[in-house]
Amino acid sequence: MSFLENPEQYAFSLTTLDGEALAITNASNEFETASALKSPIGALALIKAAESRHDIDHYSMRVGEDHVSNGSGKLRFPEHVLDEFLLSDTRAIDGSCIATLGSLVILNIVESDCIATNALIDYVGGKDEVNKGLKARFGLESMRLVSERIRFPGVDHQLTPFQVGASTMSDFTKYYGELVHLDELSTMSIHQREWYQKLHLEPWNARMFGVEQSDLPTSVQWYHKTGTIEDEAVPGTLYASYIDAGILVVGGKTYLAAAAAAFHGATKNGQPLIEQLEAEFANKNLAQLSELGIVIDLQDEAAA
Repeated sequence: MSFLENPEQYAFSLTTLDGEALAITNASNEFETASALKSPIGALALIKAAESRHDIDHYSMRVGEDHVSNGSGKLRFPEHVLDEFLLSDTRAIDGSCIATLGSLVILNIVESDCIATNALIDYVGGKDEVNKGLKARFGLESMRLVSERIRFPGVDHQLTPFQVGASTMSDFTKYYGELVHLDELSTMSIHQREWYQKLHLEPWNARMFGVEQSDLPTSVQWYHKTGTIEDEAVPGTLYASYIDAGILVVGGKTYLAAAAAAFHGATKNGQPLIEQLEAEFANKNLAQLSELGIVIDLQDEAAA
């Protein structure tokens, strides 16, 4: 069982900062975005805040039961939420809490918090406004949110191939190219754009390389947002979807990179297969970079 059994199940896009294609594999095919879509959603929220003159450190939002998700994040677990993220917490009384817009943006990226994402979707104006913004603000033709809420209902993924969103890898590299110049596209300040980019150095995993950010050599910076769905909703059948996209800096050179893979097939031993697929995805991405002379030696400082 392998991604490589069907070449259409893997996509890769690497471009220069100016959008010149360096490596393209199925980059026009649509894949599940999973949580990788949270980066452009957060960017749209920041653009709206800037244009509405909402101070993200003081503008507060109610996060309630209608935002609840069974996906990743700290807001699902009150005891794990740091005090700095919430202005008030009355979930035990009415199921809601109050957070600043800035805290929700941080949780959305750093913790991949689905509840925070759902609140940001509402702030932008809902699914339709998010999709309009993806096209109007960033010129993205394929990237789209498919549901008003990020939730994982546990249904047959053959019937519902896109749980969160859909996008080509070309659109993801284009988005991150636009993110570099976001202050030029909106009233967002350079300071806020740089702050948002730096959040992408601290996501909850490093899917592209299969290692934590802290284990990468200091010559590598990977400003990114990953997405993962691993589900055995149908007994004996595994659906696995991996995606990662961002701004890759290696030895002082900057690239835009995106990769995705999907697996759907029978399994009687899910966890070892998941580990195999995750490793295969990471190794394939590293091999693609290596073929272009972009070598990331994970044994360098990780072993030091």
